Amino acid sequence: MAYKKININAWTRRSHFAFFKSSQGSVRLSLTQPLDVTPLVSFCRQHSLSFYYSLIFLVTQTANDISGFKQRIENGIPIEHPAFYCSQCRR
Repeated sequence: MAYKKININAWTRRSHFAFFKSSQGSVRLSLTQPLDVTPLVSFCRQHSLSFYYSLIFLVTQTANDISGFKQRIENGIPIEHPAFYCSQCRR
């Protein structure tokens, strides 16, 4: 998968990167948010779609709209992938 290297000197998240790069061990972050999925459940039932696969597809699409979710650190260098794809989602 093609990716672009992030210019650390011009990166707005430079200070965050430096902080976490210097920390010991692995850093993990988990976020939760209550979400009413009733409209999605109704849509899936009406169209005979799997709720699980529909939700995964929509979450993947949303994550790809946020550049920070496509960024990774590989070999100590921050990079950004153009997009990530769900293995269960067909395009």
